Order: sequence, then C-alpha cells, then structure tokens
Amino acid sequence: MVLTRAQPPAPIAIVGIGCRLAGDITTPAHFWSFLLAGGSAVTEVPAERW
Repeated sequence: MVLTRAQPPAPIAIVGIGCRLAGDITTPAHFWSFLLAGGSAVTEVPAERW
C-alpha cells in the first residue's frame, strides 16, 4: 500500500447566498436575528396545499 500526504485544502470564497424563509424574514441578517431571539416560524400547513 502506498501512502501519500494529503494536500492542504484549497481556499474558497463564498460570493453569494440565496434562501427562501418563512414569514416576513427577507434577509440573512433578519433570519439570524430571528434565531437569536428564539423565534419560531412553525405554522399549520394551509389546506390548499393538499
């Protein structure tokens, strides 16, 4: 068995973000604040979805 040294990971850059969130949360910053405040967006599934 031949062992090779692992290469260090190459650097990456996160250049964008996309998300769809519940309620009136429209930005990642608002979502983070919502989570820190202990918010919950759990609701009943509307009947028209079935």
